[in-house]
Amino acid sequence: MKISKHNCIFLIILVFTITLLFNSVCFGVAETPKYPTAVIWLPFNWGNLLDGGGTLVGYLDYENDEWTAFFYTDISEAGGPMDCTRIAADSMGWCSGVTYILTHSSDGNQVLATSTDKQEMLDWANGDNGLVVPPTPWKYGYLDLYEVQATPSYCQEHWSDDHNYNKSIVWLGMCGGYSNFRNAVGGQTVFSYNSINADSDRNNIEKIFNYMTGCDGGYHREAYDAFNAQLIQLTSQLICDPNNGSTLAPGVDYRRENDICYPVGSGAGGSGEGAIFFDTKLDTTVDPSLALQWSCISGTATVYNIDWENDHKISFSYCGSPGYSISMTASAYYLRAPHEYGFYYSILNGDRANGNTDDYCWTFSY
Repeated sequence: MKISKHNCIFLIILVFTITLLFNSVCFGVAETPKYPTAVIWLPFNWGNLLDGGGTLVGYLDYENDEWTAFFYTDISEAGGPMDCTRIAADSMGWCSGVTYILTHSSDGNQVLATSTDKQEMLDWANGDNGLVVPPTPWKYGYLDLYEVQATPSYCQEHWSDDHNYNKSIVWLGMCGGYSNFRNAVGGQTVFSYNSINADSDRNNIEKIFNYMTGCDGGYHREAYDAFNAQLIQLTSQLICDPNNGSTLAPGVDYRRENDICYPVGSGAGGSGEGAIFFDTKLDTTVDPSLALQWSCISGTATVYNIDWENDHKISFSYCGSPGYSISMTASAYYLRAPHEYGFYYSILNGDRANGNTDDYCWTFSY
């Protein structure tokens, strides 16, 4: 079958259009939480259930040394909440990049604190209409425990704005989290369940954050993308609604395969334009010539006009005499997520085979 010239042109335009649409869908730009801090809320002494929070922290540390975790746990079976204080609960989302809550749910509420002393729980709630103290205790082993339960309205009032502002990732490890709380807690990305058990929760944390730290080659670092890619491996009805996109740290865009940056290798020519792409929005107030550095390692050449083309791409121009070779370095120290407080920010994960903070380097020549 012969293809006419007009049909050939039409096919070329169609393929080009589909490619643009594919890139716009698959190569969406994510955002990193404003603070590299994790708040882990475990109001029960559940022994090995602490491993869920510990597993999460392990992955955050692997991703970026800047991450800091704060555990709030009722570690005393005989007494009331120790670290699970009212002040800590109210301010849970204040500077949280990742919030992880593993708890019981009851009557559409979530348990925030427990004690054998009912009055202690009443004092903890302090008459807040968004908090409930049931009149009778429940059996926890040999203990009679009273509890403070948070309603969705409490979460909406105290956490939602902070989680939204901080572009937080929120993980609700509780039954009914999806139906009762996912719209109340705020956040850039929310993981939740209809029903849950602790072993399944640990499994899901491991699967999702294994991908988000780039351990699969950096192709699924965005939270919802990691969820979809691991869907068949997940348990206990974990749910993640489509969202605006979250990563744990900025990274070069490995989803682009051979189009992460250009030019690469030999054949760059005597002059031209180049660029590097990132999968996460970056702080464009940083001097681009510090964020993307270069050196001529042989011959005579120069790189100039280094500038932010947008918040996830730096472009540059180059020229040189035949025989040159140029080394380019995307500097992890200067490629950082937007932030507000001095040095407290997430910086580039440039090496998909290794978490933490690595530069990304490449060369081109002529």
